[in-house]
Amino acid sequence: MDQILPTILSVAAKLPSIAVLVIGLVLAAMRRDRLPRSARVLLRSGVVVLLVVVLAALAWNLVFSNLATADWVRDGGYQRISLLALLFDGLVSVGNPIGFGLLIGAVLAGRRPAEPPVDPVRSAAAPAPHPASTASGWGGSAPGAGR
Repeated sequence: MDQILPTILSVAAKLPSIAVLVIGLVLAAMRRDRLPRSARVLLRSGVVVLLVVVLAALAWNLVFSNLATADWVRDGGYQRISLLALLFDGLVSVGNPIGFGLLIGAVLAGRRPAEPPVDPVRSAAAPAPHPASTASGWGGSAPGAGR
């Protein structure tokens, strides 16, 4: 019974991350026709890498709680646990930046090229003459003129 509460808490702490990543994979699969191929590949790769990191973290939390109470830890197993912790930290330290880098690459690969900016001076047409004015300019006045 002592081991069940930390196990439940470990799983509960990782569930939101797992859910977001799985939903991300599902949405990427559903919207695959709207994304260029390179963006799809980068998106899927990034989500899978991050999902592997989260699942590895969950596995480490579950295993570590059992390792701490195992007999082999008391018999000089500290070096084994520290080696496992070092390997896990290496996985997380490399996996997270790779996963997020792939997601950023997917965002940038999925963007359309920017259209050239519109020059307001050149795009504006010459203003039409005021309807009340005549060819000589004496037939009418513009609103507010002469006041």
